[in-house]
Amino acid sequence: MDNPTWEHVPLAFMVKEHGPPGWLHVQVSRRPNERTAWIHASDVALRPVDNRIVVQRESHVLTVYKGTTDEVLFQAPVGTGVDRTPTPLGNFFVDIVVHIDNPNGAYGPYQLSVAAFSDVLQSFDGGVGQIAIHGTNHPNLIPGYISNGCVRMLNDDVTQVAALAPVGTPVSIVSS
Repeated sequence: MDNPTWEHVPLAFMVKEHGPPGWLHVQVSRRPNERTAWIHASDVALRPVDNRIVVQRESHVLTVYKGTTDEVLFQAPVGTGVDRTPTPLGNFFVDIVVHIDNPNGAYGPYQLSVAAFSDVLQSFDGGVGQIAIHGTNHPNLIPGYISNGCVRMLNDDVTQVAALAPVGTPVSIVSS
């Protein structure tokens, strides 16, 4: 795997478990979704993450929890994928956080790339069909089924999530 990535950012993984001495079982940002690999622990720098995100696809709600607890730090309505391009379900992680120069554009002020890929689109807008949590320039459409698989938020809301969810933050996308 290339480091830096094709987006010119450092490669990120989510540690699933510490394996045999010197090895880590990690989730990688590759197809198929939730793909894992074993890597040498000496090849990476580890750091903890404090929070986790849960997206309820059908309820159109994103919640940031403190660690593994049920303490809600932030909650907001979201837009998710339409029927033909649904937001994929599963357990993922934030692999890139991008502050966008034009906060009034289609993606708002922040894009949190999620290590999840569309089950329908192999590519999108020059990318590899990977989904993200991002803002919007159509706030009137939130909440609802409005995207090609990404999770869209009001711009003020995605700014708050970006402050709570650095690279490595777990993201669970559930149906309810």
